[in-house]
Amino acid sequence: MRYQKLVGWLGVSAIAIFISCSPTLSQESDSKPEDKEKPSPLEVRLVPPAPSASGGGCFSGLKDQATFEKELRESNSKLPQDKQLTEEQIIKRVENKPPLKSERVELYYYRNAVHMARLLSQLPLGEGCVTTLPLSSFSAGRGVGRGGGNVMSLYGTQDYINDAKRFITSLDLPLPGINLQLWGAQISSNDPDKLAKTTSKVRWRISETQRLLRDTFAKIQGVSQRKLENNSQVEDDPKDTFTSIAKRLGYEDAIDGLGGESSILEVFLVGNILENKNEIVSFYQNLYETLTEPKKDEKGEEIMPDLEPYLNELKNDIDRPPFERILRSRGLKPNCMQPETYEKLKQEEENNELKCEKWEWKEDFVPNLRGEYESLVEIRANFGRKVLLEFALHYTDFLENPEEFDPQELKRTADNLNELLQEASDLLQKDIEDLFLKPTLAMIQQEVGENKGVEFAQVGRSTISTLDGVETKINTSSTSGFQIPQPQDLEQLLARAKELQELIGGFIPTETLPGASEASEIVTAGPLPSSQVIALAVAALEQKATPAEIKTGTNLTFTPGIARNLNSAELNINLTVTDPTVTPTSEEKNVRPISRIGTQEMQTTVYTQALDFFDLSTFNSQATLDGGRFRIPIIGNLWNAIFGAIPVFGDLFSVSKGNQNVLHDSLILTNSFITPTPLSLGNLYAPSNGNKKFDFCTEREKLLTYLDELEPAGKASRRDTRIISDRDNCLPKK
Repeated sequence: MRYQKLVGWLGVSAIAIFISCSPTLSQESDSKPEDKEKPSPLEVRLVPPAPSASGGGCFSGLKDQATFEKELRESNSKLPQDKQLTEEQIIKRVENKPPLKSERVELYYYRNAVHMARLLSQLPLGEGCVTTLPLSSFSAGRGVGRGGGNVMSLYGTQDYINDAKRFITSLDLPLPGINLQLWGAQISSNDPDKLAKTTSKVRWRISETQRLLRDTFAKIQGVSQRKLENNSQVEDDPKDTFTSIAKRLGYEDAIDGLGGESSILEVFLVGNILENKNEIVSFYQNLYETLTEPKKDEKGEEIMPDLEPYLNELKNDIDRPPFERILRSRGLKPNCMQPETYEKLKQEEENNELKCEKWEWKEDFVPNLRGEYESLVEIRANFGRKVLLEFALHYTDFLENPEEFDPQELKRTADNLNELLQEASDLLQKDIEDLFLKPTLAMIQQEVGENKGVEFAQVGRSTISTLDGVETKINTSSTSGFQIPQPQDLEQLLARAKELQELIGGFIPTETLPGASEASEIVTAGPLPSSQVIALAVAALEQKATPAEIKTGTNLTFTPGIARNLNSAELNINLTVTDPTVTPTSEEKNVRPISRIGTQEMQTTVYTQALDFFDLSTFNSQATLDGGRFRIPIIGNLWNAIFGAIPVFGDLFSVSKGNQNVLHDSLILTNSFITPTPLSLGNLYAPSNGNKKFDFCTEREKLLTYLDELEPAGKASRRDTRIISDRDNCLPKK
């Protein structure tokens, strides 16, 4: 088995690297358009922006009020007397000249200020320029994207700055993303039949986990869809509710469950649509029972859920209910129903192995500053409603009033919603890992362990998060050190024997014979000193080991394309796996190589669901190492040292051990999870077919009234804060 370890494939172990892959813009043409008409000497015209991303000569065409007035007076003085402007006209023109301002803008999602600056320079936004800060700048932002930093400076009139910020905000919003967890596993054996049989079982287990995970998500969709449809049939409340406001903002199909199968985002919406906290608790308890509890057939007999083996693995591992993280984040807490005194018994030392057989979910409470207990379900639901509706209001305003919307408020509400969605996504993904991935790996390891002569190794885990349409690359390599036995030649054998003789000689008694100039050993072997014979025998028994390195590598590139409904994604994958290679260390140069099968490359497209599990690929490989020869102790090593260079004759007193073959099946198990973002909610927007125009001021006022009603009594109105920005035309007239 030492050869199996020697050539073991270390598999996949990587660190996810997010690489921005924004589309490269075509270079601006250096040619200048011909002037169709010459400007009036009194007219100040903006010089077209230079191709440089940093603004170049663009700034030379901007005039502040002082420069504008100076040039105006100079050009006016050169005109005929009858065509000159009066002093009053000059002052009026100077006063009407908008002042120039500057503003710093930081990109948070589209982190490529160079490309953004090029886009802005091509748009007719008015009098102004944009420049990017150098990467070495102290204030270069909280991160950089490929090709440039993420901070820009806008300089121009207020109208230019406002228009530029609106354009930037329309691109700098979080895109839908996808998280991938890659688990590297390797099955090794020197028996091809055993390896094939074991691999077949492993692939069945992977397929079973995939089926159960997809079924689980289908059940979550089904329960959520029915709840949305049932809720849409309830008569409208005369007061504004989350549902009525969301419908007016253009999300009627999503709220009513009419947009097809529910995505992950719509599943999150259900808990916010339900206005009564008891309905929320009932919904999540029903969802939990649908996924985990046994069902009864026509005869009343219980049918255990398909997830039973996975539930048992989870119970034996951590003894906690499945989906605990996501349900706790909804304001619920678990309660063990069987046995009823579980929490009390668990505290006793003799009951450390006690397991809860059945869980239920109840409303949780937290104390407030007044010492009263508030429902955590209501707190979490109200916060979710506020964040969702604020973003919905400003995103609808962005779509309906692109020249008036507030870019700062759109970014703020998008960030708040993105944080809420990412938190829920992360918690659900961890729950999925506990319930499906860890039990699957444990079952695979158990099934492999039942076959003697087959070994299993989990050789790495990587978590990758990226955005829709962004290419991600992973380059991994691993190096391991080994000691490879090497035969000794005669020169090496005698040199080693001399070293040992010097060490051994001090322990053997000596005497000086009459007439001798030096002392000699008392014990001899014929004419040879005993220390020399012993040293030669020990050196012949020693096995020289040469240090060597085994290197492997994996290169993975994938680009996700997420469907509009967030229920599926297309992964364009390019996977390259390099075989193990043996190289000597810097100290040693004589290393016997192993055979190798070359580089394996795979290019494919994988369609994955919102929650999915699959094996990316299976690579079969075989490594062969020359087993060398077994030599009879002492005489075999001495004979090889003296006559090893002579063909056939040098192999006497030794037997060939044959080649050592090791076969490997390397698996990359992949769990995918499509993460919703604010733009995912934006994709659910469906404008009304009616003629009624969206009125931001009216909807803003109704939303403020609704949010005030959500707050506990005695808390300040939201009108006293800047939760939602004022717009000039929404302010009361004086």
